[in-house]
Amino acid sequence: MKTIFSFLFFLVLSFGSMANPGLKELKENTRIEAKDQLVRVHFKSAIERVTLRLTDKSGKTLFNEKYQTKEPVIIPLNLSQLDEGNYVLHVIGDEGSNSYEIENRKKVLLPLMAYGKQAGPHKVSLLVVGLEKPGTIVKFFDHANRLLLNETINEPKGFRKDYVFEHIPVNGLTLMVADADGREKYIRFDN
Repeated sequence: MKTIFSFLFFLVLSFGSMANPGLKELKENTRIEAKDQLVRVHFKSAIERVTLRLTDKSGKTLFNEKYQTKEPVIIPLNLSQLDEGNYVLHVIGDEGSNSYEIENRKKVLLPLMAYGKQAGPHKVSLLVVGLEKPGTIVKFFDHANRLLLNETINEPKGFRKDYVFEHIPVNGLTLMVADADGREKYIRFDN
């Protein structure tokens, strides 16, 4: 009797795991990547028919689109128009659906970390750290707000550089540093 019960239990488990192979395949084929206010849904192989539905915590549908592809694809979802908070992304296939909780947060930009100091009567030392992208603009202006120097530094993380103005005293100059994210910092050299 014990053997028959064990055999029936094994059969139920076997059929239960085979009952929905499409749902397991959908889950294995799907990868969700969320950063700040951008969600990327990666499908590792072709998808016959799939629906992406985004709902809030109360279940209200905010986004609902159907997709079909013949090759792997990445579908981006921009959440910047939605309030910060938690949402649920439903990936719905013919065999069932999988749900993923997503947190929508605005990216926090820290102030630009640029430090300039007078290193002599005609010399300025500049240190910029914490950059995420190359393309930092450095400008120097004189006391009358005329542009003396304008250059772009293409270092991805940060840099240190000395600037020498042979016939112009550093006292009264203004330094402007702007990174690729649009953050700016002004430093005025006055004694």
